[in-house]
Amino acid sequence: ENGVDVVKVKRISEQLQKNI
Repeated sequence: ENGVDVVKVKRISEQLQKNI
C-alpha cells in the first residue's frame, strides 16, 4: 500500500522537475 504512495510522489516529483 505504501509503495503506491511512493510511486505517486516519484511521479509528481518528476513532473515538478520537468516544469522547472
